[in-house]
Amino acid sequence: MIDQILNSNGKLTKIKYPSNIYAVRIKDENKNIFDISIQHNGYCPDCYTERDRSRFNDYLSNLQYSAIDEYFKSINIKKPKVYFSEIEIITNSLGEIYHFSRSVN
Repeated sequence: MIDQILNSNGKLTKIKYPSNIYAVRIKDENKNIFDISIQHNGYCPDCYTERDRSRFNDYLSNLQYSAIDEYFKSINIKKPKVYFSEIEIITNSLGEIYHFSRSVN
């Protein structure tokens, strides 16, 4: 199911995905691709103000750093010094896409 989300072209339909999932696809400077997914704590706030959005962006940044760091520790490979996230997705507790971010080439 995570592959289906990460391989989507942005045309996501109303499908029930696994709940509370954070998935990210990163690419390093050698064009190696790594798909990482973890279950997150369910923090999907309603962002009504810029401050709310800023807090959520901080949460996303910390979640991404932690997920990538732990992933490379778990497979005993040195984390690339240079990488970028191609796709970043968060689902909420209902299995709906809460956050979808895709880089543009």
